[in-house]
Amino acid sequence: MITNLPWGRQVSVDTALPVLYRRLFTQMRRVLAPAGRMVVLTHDPELLDPLDLSCVEQFEISLFGQRPTILVFSSTSGKSIKGGQ
Repeated sequence: MITNLPWGRQVSVDTALPVLYRRLFTQMRRVLAPAGRMVVLTHDPELLDPLDLSCVEQFEISLFGQRPTILVFSSTSGKSIKGGQ
């Protein structure tokens, strides 16, 4: 699953970003396959609540003068993706 979460800049949001991120993350986690990964682009990584997921990669990029972060989350209880599991 890949998502570019709203940053609250170009696209306005009706809810505070921490609340929106929590709601979105809860629903994305709900539909994520047991061995799935979630890749998130955000300007505010500290607002993410990973629930039972582990952040396995994190790196900052340069995007149109901004410095957002890409985070890759993996299920701590799911089987490894390697080997076709």
